[in-house]
Amino acid sequence: AQTLLSTDAWAQRQTLCAAVDAALTSSDWLSLLPALNHDSVADRLHWLASLYLDAMKIQQGATQIGNADAYPLVTRLARIIAPARLRALLAAIFTCREQLLTVTGVNRELLLTDLLLSQEHWLQPDAVLPVSHL
Repeated sequence: AQTLLSTDAWAQRQTLCAAVDAALTSSDWLSLLPALNHDSVADRLHWLASLYLDAMKIQQGATQIGNADAYPLVTRLARIIAPARLRALLAAIFTCREQLLTVTGVNRELLLTDLLLSQEHWLQPDAVLPVSHL
């Protein structure tokens, strides 16, 4: 925690939270690309996933979340995004993060663009979600 607070990582995390909040308003999820496309992309995807996980916790009635500083954003995510859509978004983030960490020479920007366009599509009211194999 001290490392997060003592470096510019905290400011980057706050930038990501602001970008997610703006994307919720505009429905332009591709606008998250500048906040995610960085050498520390794995951390940034982890931060995004933790926001979605906290939203799922709130939907289930939890009162304690990991992103207490972003409580208004997390509650907004929980209110706007249905549980099944949150699960699909999380699965896509986990897959993207794994590919970024394990595939040598992968095009980071292209992979993130695909992730964000998929998320934007799945958040459309009539979108068919991918089938989960879990």
